[in-house]
Amino acid sequence: MGCYLRILGNFNPEELMLVHKVDLQPDSTWMKGDALRKNRQYEASGIQFFVSDASHDDYRRQFKQAIAFLSANKEWLRVVTNDPRVEEAFLDFGLSQDSHPAYFRRLPRALIQWAGVCGLEIELSFYAISDSHPNFSEK
Repeated sequence: MGCYLRILGNFNPEELMLVHKVDLQPDSTWMKGDALRKNRQYEASGIQFFVSDASHDDYRRQFKQAIAFLSANKEWLRVVTNDPRVEEAFLDFGLSQDSHPAYFRRLPRALIQWAGVCGLEIELSFYAISDSHPNFSEK
């Protein structure tokens, strides 16, 4: 899955990006009320940016690419996340679950610091991977 930056709130995505001079192409945008899936609708408008193309089992690379993304985009991120129409802004890391009863992912200090500077929260989304995946082989 990689990592995405999601910005949610009560705004028009194109207008928000134009007003704050966001010069980065979003992966996707949507308006509150747009169709989501299975007769569901988005509860807030949103913008999603692709941050890392690293696989779900390469979390170190995801974190490294996220740090570079935040460093390169800190100026507009600070402004956008302080816009009163923005209700949530977070990095979503898509990570694989291990076959072990417990698993841990420590976030690098630089990632936490940059997220704080940019006004972002961090979400770790763990996904079960099929038994054929190398991470699920018995050890």
